[in-house]
This record gives sequence, C-alpha cells and structure tokens, in this order.
Amino acid sequence: MGKHLILVGGGHAHLAILNKTREFTARGHRVTLVSPSPFHDYSGVGPGLLSGRYRLAEARFNVARMAAAGGGHFVEASAAGIDPANRRLILDDGTNLGYNVISFNCGSRVAFAAPDESLGKTVFPVKPIANLYHARQRIIEAGRDGKKPRLLVIGGGPAGCEVTGNLQELVEQERLEADIVLVAGARLLDSFGEGVRERVRSQLSRRPIRLLEGIRVSALQARQADLDDGRSVAFDFCFLASGIAPAGPFAGSPLAGGGDGLRVNSFLHSPFHPDIFGGGDCIDYLPRPLDKVGVYAVRQSPVLHHNLMAALEDRAMIKFQAQTHYLLIFNLGLNRALATGYGVCWTGRSALYLKSFLDRRFIRSFREHP
Repeated sequence: MGKHLILVGGGHAHLAILNKTREFTARGHRVTLVSPSPFHDYSGVGPGLLSGRYRLAEARFNVARMAAAGGGHFVEASAAGIDPANRRLILDDGTNLGYNVISFNCGSRVAFAAPDESLGKTVFPVKPIANLYHARQRIIEAGRDGKKPRLLVIGGGPAGCEVTGNLQELVEQERLEADIVLVAGARLLDSFGEGVRERVRSQLSRRPIRLLEGIRVSALQARQADLDDGRSVAFDFCFLASGIAPAGPFAGSPLAGGGDGLRVNSFLHSPFHPDIFGGGDCIDYLPRPLDKVGVYAVRQSPVLHHNLMAALEDRAMIKFQAQTHYLLIFNLGLNRALATGYGVCWTGRSALYLKSFLDRRFIRSFREHP
C-alpha cells in the first residue's frame, strides 16, 4: 500500500524531486506539496529583477503545476509547526496533514526586525526574491513623480553588494536622480579576502555611493535607520540584506537543537526522526556548517530524491557529500560582475556572461518540464 510524502517548500533542493513526482505516484505513493505560493522564485537572478535585467516571469517556477503534472497535490499554506510523534504537519490556518515521510526545503528569511507597516512600502527584505521586483516598480514611480529617492541598503555581504550595484544600474537606466547609502557593518564582504573586497569596492565606487563601514544599524523605523554611532540615515526605500536565518517551524523545537534550522545528518534526515528530511537554507547540517548558497541545495536534491523514496520503501539510503569549494559570481549591475572560487578571482563582463549562462540554463532545465 502506498504512503504519503509531504514536500514543504518548492526550493532548489525540491525542484528536481517535483520534476520527478511521477516516479513516486506511479509506485502508489501520494505526494503533497505545501507552499505559501504556487511559484518558487529563483534567487540567483534576484538582483537582476531590481535592475530590470530579468522580468519576474523569467525568474519563477510554477511548482504547483510541476507537482500536479506528476499526479501530486498542491496545498497553498505555510508550515506553522510539526508533531513528529504523531506524524502531523500543522499549517498556518490551524489544519494539519498526516504524513509517512516529510521533507523541508522552506528556505531562509532576513534576520532583521522591521516595522510591519513599512514592509513592501518603504522596507524590502531581499527575501522573498519578488520583493526586489516590487521595489523596482516603487522606485521608478517615485522618480516619475519628480522625487529624488533616498535608497538605503543594510548589509555588506554578497546580497548587499549585489543589491547596491543593481540599484546603480536601475538609477542609470531609468535616468533617475537618487542617493544610495550602503551600511556595510564591520566592513564590506567581511568574510572574504582583501582582494575580493577591494575589487568589489572599486566596482561599486565607479558610480555615486556612500559606503559606511564599521557601522551597524541599531534600529529601523519606517523611513529612518538609527546607527550605532548615534547618527541616523533617512530613506525613502530600504533594502534588508543583513544576513539570513533558516525559515520554517523549527525555532525553539527539539528538531532544531537550540538553533533555528532543522538538524539533519549526512543522510539529510533528522537523527532522531528518520522520517523527517530537509535541504537548503532551512537545515543545520550536523557534519559541518554549510554556507547559505544555492549550490548546496542543488547538490542535495538527488540525494533527497533517492532517500525519500528509500524511506517510503524501506531501502538503503545514500550520504550527501558536501563539497568544500564552489564558484560564486556576484552580479554588480551595469555589466559588472565578480567571480571567485577555486583559487581564482576576476571581474568584468565575462563573469556576468558566465553567470547569466548558468542561471538561464538552470531555469530552462525546469521550464522544459512537460
């Protein structure tokens, strides 16, 4: 008799599984995808949504349709909790679903508090990715009304740098007058080597920008950021790119073991509940900490696919082997990009062309789903 598999979230680690839903349903298993939206937006092209390099329709996958095409079922909801003892997933509307095996790939959230009334109006976290598309529309509208938008980016990591560079492209392409301030925290790209930092700083400084290093935002209001040195920065539009935390119903749960992410072992399941799996940004990988980069979620997908079927049918599982090196490419707008990894680092259009090729190939591989 078939069993019930629930997939929570349609992110990178679940996309290949959704592409093969029929493999599960053909063997008599039920598959349910639970997600707050029928679409999953690809984070790799998020900054390009802000500058206009990509349209929103180009950046998203219809995960609900992918599930249905393979005989699965889609539930539009968010996971609010989980009852491992009774194998029940609790949804945000108060209902619950039973499962035999469940897998979480619900991504991450920006770990910075903002006034609720300002979200989507003046304050835009970089996740969910569609926020960047909507922010673009608001900035263009403000410029057409004759205003000089004051643009603030909080966070000096890769996301903050990409947002800043693509704001520069948006301002130039739309012929707007704007002030751009980047509050970078300790320093720009603090976890990277000096060579990478200097290259990115040089690229961003080619257009007007006010870069604040050694300073953090201590509090955020609807149109003002208070800094930890006593000053404040007024803004019309603010972008939160100050670090991410796992999303999902794990915070404070024994499944997270004191953190926010689902703790999983090398088989990508909970060491105490082997029917609970996870991948991507929402997990805490016990063998060693993993950077929050899409490459790990993509590489986890085939392992999850195999192990979810194995869990449903009592077969042997395989281990996920986390790579230690990978290539990162930052889209810095205005035909600028920086690529770093495997001991090399370079900037220029060739890096941006490579990123565009890889991103479009990834999108196309799932767009061609029948």
